[in-house]
Amino acid sequence: MRALRGRLGDLAVGLPPGGRDLAAHAPAPAKEEGERMPEVVRPRDGDPVTLGPCPPWCTLGRHFADGEPVDAGDGYHHAGTEAEVPTAYPFGGLTDAEPTIVRAALKSWAHPLGAGPGPARVELNLGTPAARTDLCVEAAPAGARAIARALLDLAGTAERAGEPAGAATGQEPGGAQEGQ
Repeated sequence: MRALRGRLGDLAVGLPPGGRDLAAHAPAPAKEEGERMPEVVRPRDGDPVTLGPCPPWCTLGRHFADGEPVDAGDGYHHAGTEAEVPTAYPFGGLTDAEPTIVRAALKSWAHPLGAGPGPARVELNLGTPAARTDLCVEAAPAGARAIARALLDLAGTAERAGEPAGAATGQEPGGAQEGQ
């Protein structure tokens, strides 16, 4: 992974966009089934702030890890469950890289700290099975539908064109093995 970082520049490999480790953000304790306790953060430059409510699809529960430095002007993401789609293409096109994983999830930005969630967006993230990167795009629902339609149209065209020579064996035109 070190070689990949060096070749692709300064990516936050292993961390989600924004550099926060989502594994540290366990679900908040529930008062009753399905009801979350409000999350309170203590900015270093102000009074404690109760974060706004999560949208129903947010799976984080906690948006800041204990002891995480927070400023009063900060915002935070709500994030939903991710769908992972593996590909056979090597990450970054490098012959010695792990395969690329496309992750899709709902996201919403809340700013300032006490505000409710902003508009929901669909985030597409490119990474590997072991690491996330900052290679992502967020699209409004209409944009996400346009991307999905374009992908379906292109997939249909590729299928109608038939498999290129070597596709059944994983060999790409020019002799390179797929996934290398």
